[in-house]
Amino acid sequence: MRGVDSLHSLLAHGTYSLPSGPNKLVMGNSSGWVARVVEGWQTSFILNMATGQPVNIGGAGTMRYGNPRYVVASTLWEHPEGEAKWDGPGGATGTFYGEKYVTQKDPQCLDTARVAASLTGFCTLNALAMKVPAGTSGAIVLPDGSSIVNVLVNPNPGEIGTLGNRPVNSFGTVFLDGNIQKTFKLTESKSLAIRVDATNILNHPQLNSPNFTVGAAGVTFGQISGKGAATFAGPPVQRNFQGQLRFSF
Repeated sequence: MRGVDSLHSLLAHGTYSLPSGPNKLVMGNSSGWVARVVEGWQTSFILNMATGQPVNIGGAGTMRYGNPRYVVASTLWEHPEGEAKWDGPGGATGTFYGEKYVTQKDPQCLDTARVAASLTGFCTLNALAMKVPAGTSGAIVLPDGSSIVNVLVNPNPGEIGTLGNRPVNSFGTVFLDGNIQKTFKLTESKSLAIRVDATNILNHPQLNSPNFTVGAAGVTFGQISGKGAATFAGPPVQRNFQGQLRFSF
């Protein structure tokens, strides 16, 4: 069983002097006013990284004690690791598991010992199936010729599902800010500081959480329905640069 505390995060920050100017890696032979311009630059960064949040898979029927949890029906289910891709039609949606999984009517709905054939169409239980190569043992062949194997099915009445708590991870986040700055000494008592700050340098969008509910209306398993500007423990922001000049005397 995994809790929300399974989330891991990393915060790193630092300040570095750029290796430019006389006797440095970049423009090491510079001198005079050129040397004064290229030397003494400093850069700082703040990096926030976090792993994906552990989440539950929804959609299972409540078969015992209000415990809606699926039964793992195949060894092919291995707590899959997803990859967020913005590859939906027209660039309007994304996927987390690609086209690997499909929603199928649960096998119980087709079991005439449990559900009368005339009532099969009214059965609302859904199972999660995985696409497999043609000829896989025990696979179901769909009308389009593809083959699937049910990996998560609903428990029988009175049975407790075997799928663990929060078995899959959502995607992680990476958020990077930085700046570059230099102070020019003009006279004994006067100086000019130049600084450029960059927010969300990588310009990563913050995707909405994937759909982890099997059989959700109009949404496939793992579908990402939208996105916004990147954010990390704060309001959404797009990549932004801001310059500053400061004259001291």
